Amino acid sequence: MSAAIVLVLALLFGLATPVLPPALLFAAPIGVLLLYAGARWPLLGVFFTLALAFEVIPSQIVPSAGSFKAHELLMMYLLGAVVLRAWLEGTPLLTPLRPFLLPLLYLVACIAASSVYVHFFSPNPFLLTSYRVFVPLFVLPVILISSQAKDCTPTLVRGMLVIALAMACIAMLQSMLDIRIMGGARMDSPEGDSGVARSFTGGATYVIGFGIYYMVNGLVRSFPGARVWYPLGLLILAGGLAMTFGRGVWVATGLGLIVSAALYRGWRAGLLAGLLAGLLLALLLTGLWVVRPRTAEAVVDRALSTVNELESGGSFGWRQAENSYALKAIAARPWTGVGLGGEYKQTTASRGHFLNETYYIHNAYLAYPLRMGVQAAAVPFLFMLAFAVVSYRSLRIAQGRLRAVGAALAGAFLVPCITSYTQPEWMGQGLGAFGLFMGAQYAVWQAALRERST
Repeated sequence: MSAAIVLVLALLFGLATPVLPPALLFAAPIGVLLLYAGARWPLLGVFFTLALAFEVIPSQIVPSAGSFKAHELLMMYLLGAVVLRAWLEGTPLLTPLRPFLLPLLYLVACIAASSVYVHFFSPNPFLLTSYRVFVPLFVLPVILISSQAKDCTPTLVRGMLVIALAMACIAMLQSMLDIRIMGGARMDSPEGDSGVARSFTGGATYVIGFGIYYMVNGLVRSFPGARVWYPLGLLILAGGLAMTFGRGVWVATGLGLIVSAALYRGWRAGLLAGLLAGLLLALLLTGLWVVRPRTAEAVVDRALSTVNELESGGSFGWRQAENSYALKAIAARPWTGVGLGGEYKQTTASRGHFLNETYYIHNAYLAYPLRMGVQAAAVPFLFMLAFAVVSYRSLRIAQGRLRAVGAALAGAFLVPCITSYTQPEWMGQGLGAFGLFMGAQYAVWQAALRERST
């Protein structure tokens, strides 16, 4: 059968040679190979596309295709390949999607309704861009469909750890050597004239959090080899997280760490994890003061500036202004919002105008009612509820390393839920992390069920 398929494809390729342009002829066999690879090794495809989305693979070396980015096309391609394979094999598609089917369908319904409103009543040039922000969520159905045939947990954990360690190393190199590796990353000084560059790691920030939680859980339970390699891994991950200079992320990651350890081994383990994090932070700062004093001072100054930021900071005031504009727009059009891609404010940036600022909003929980009406405000909370149910079922029966993974995923999921009040994580790159954590928790649940049945 395989030989016949190859012969037919070769015949079609030969017949098309004098008709189709050379670029398309070159792309056709690559497309076939990608389709096969996506269907054959979907989880590798997931992490490859996330590496592109999070810029673990620098965007400077990645070609674009019109208005779409490479990772967006690959995510759509990957979902199509996985669905096609499941259909050809007669594998049920709705069964693995069932835990998250309600929030997925509700999100699609809200997008469809808003699209109709924009098309007929409020046209705008940013509708396609608004569609694209949801593409990272495609990793969720890909993982759900892939995990029903076999245990995907080891592959998922290894992939997340690779992304976390790679991004942490990139963030440290950028900030400490003042070089640009991630093409789309903003590089600026977080504290006035400190001269220390800030690395923006996007959705990979939360994968770094998962890596920290998993390794801490491994140290608490003393996994084989954990005491040798995990301390080094934790220093790398904590260093990368520090170089983001995100105060909200730091606080949320600390809370997620306590929750993760508590779910894994009880609240005593949660307190122990908090003490371990304090020791790790002290060790990291001590090392920074020896190697790079200016960076250590910038980290401490950034942490101590939280109170001042709340009182008079430009960033906090900027977000307050956005929220005020958003609430007024929601009150004016509660059932439709401004529409996907609709503008709701004038330029209010504290550091000058940026592209698409007039419809961009940092608060992800206000973004849904602002763009699609008050009924859409339920979307993030439906996903949270579904994740909580799957996590409960997973942690109720999971043992050993599977329980460590499930607890780490629960803690990691909590972090973007917190930061979404000041970052657009439910409508942007953060959806890739959300989808990854939701799919991985489902995989842990399925693996635990298999262990229990045997």
